[in-house]
Amino acid sequence: MKKNKIVKFGLLGLGAVVKNRVFKLFSSELKDSKVVCVFDKDKAKTLEYSKKFKCKTIKNEKEFFSKNFDFCYISTPSGSHYNDIRKCFKYNKHVVVEKPPTLKIRQLLFLNKIAIRKKLHFFVIYQNRQNKSVRFVKDYLKKNSKDKTVLVNLSLLWSRPQSYYSRWHGKWRQDGGVLSQQGIHYIDLLCFLFGKPVKAVSITKNISNRLEAEDTNIGILQFKNAICTIGLTTALRPTDLKASIEIVTQKNLITLYGIACNKVSITNYSGKKDNNLYKLCKRNSQKMNSGIGTSHLECFQKIIENFNNVKKNIPLKAIQTLDTLKAVNMLYLSDVKKTWIINNKTIISSRLGN
Repeated sequence: MKKNKIVKFGLLGLGAVVKNRVFKLFSSELKDSKVVCVFDKDKAKTLEYSKKFKCKTIKNEKEFFSKNFDFCYISTPSGSHYNDIRKCFKYNKHVVVEKPPTLKIRQLLFLNKIAIRKKLHFFVIYQNRQNKSVRFVKDYLKKNSKDKTVLVNLSLLWSRPQSYYSRWHGKWRQDGGVLSQQGIHYIDLLCFLFGKPVKAVSITKNISNRLEAEDTNIGILQFKNAICTIGLTTALRPTDLKASIEIVTQKNLITLYGIACNKVSITNYSGKKDNNLYKLCKRNSQKMNSGIGTSHLECFQKIIENFNNVKKNIPLKAIQTLDTLKAVNMLYLSDVKKTWIINNKTIISSRLGN
C-alpha cells in the first residue's frame, strides 16, 4: 500500500482561530501533515508558536516564503487576504485561507485566474459546511424536493464586547461588521443550501458597540426557490446564545440550531412522530462549545487527502463561495442605496474591503 505524503504547511497569521482551534488540530488531530514554519507581524506570537510547533523562528515574511512547504494557511485580518494570497501565488505556494477569501468580488475573480494559470490550489475554510447537521439537511432537502420551501429564517444571536473592536475588527477596509465577520458563516450556509442569491435588502445599526460598520443587521435574501429573513447581531450581553436556520416547508419545520448550527431537528405539522427520523437527527447532531465549532478537522482532512490524490474528498475551492461574497456585498450595498440590490452582474461592490 502506497504511503501518503506528509503535506507541509506554513501558517501566516496567528490570531484567535489558531489559538482556539488550529493549534490543537495540527498538534494532535490531523494525520499526514506537518507545520514547518509560522509567521505573524506580532513577533511575540511568532516566537510563541515557533516553540509550540518546534520549528525555527522566522524573522520576516521573505524568510517565511523561502521555506519549503506545500500549503500556506492564512488567518490574517480579512482585509489583508487579497495581498497575502497574491504573495503566496508569487512564491508558488498552494493556499488555504480562512473565510472570506477576499472582501471584494473582483479580488476573488482575479486571484482565481492566477491560481488556474499557475496550477495552484486555492481553498477556503467555511467549516460549518462540514457540520454533520448541515450535510444531513442538504441531503434531506434534495431527497424531499417535492416538499416546497415556504420561507427560511436565519438568526445569529452572539456577543462581542467593545474591546473586540479595538483593533482591526469592525472597520470597513479590514473586516466589516456582524454580517461579514460572524454572519458570513451562515449566509454561506444559505448559499450552500439554496444556491445563487437573486436579490437582497438590508438595514444596519449599532446597538451595543461603537464601530465603523455594524453590530446588528436585518435583511432579506431571495433565492430562486427560497426567501430568507436574516437577523444578525453581536449586541447580546454577556455571551453568545445561538445560531439557527429555520426552514419552513409545506409539511415540515427543519431547524439547524445550537451555537453554530451544529444540531438538527425536523418537526412534521401533523404531529406524527417519526422515530427513525428522530434518531437520524440525533445521530447527525454534534456538541460544540463555541462558534468556531469542530469541523476544521474535516476541512483539512479533505485538503490533505486530495493532495495525496484521494479524489473523492474534494475540498472547498475559494471560487465556489463567490455567491456568498456576492450576497454579503449585496446586503451591504442595499443599506447604502436604501433599496433592493439585484444580482444581475458579475461585480457588486459595497463599502467592504480595500
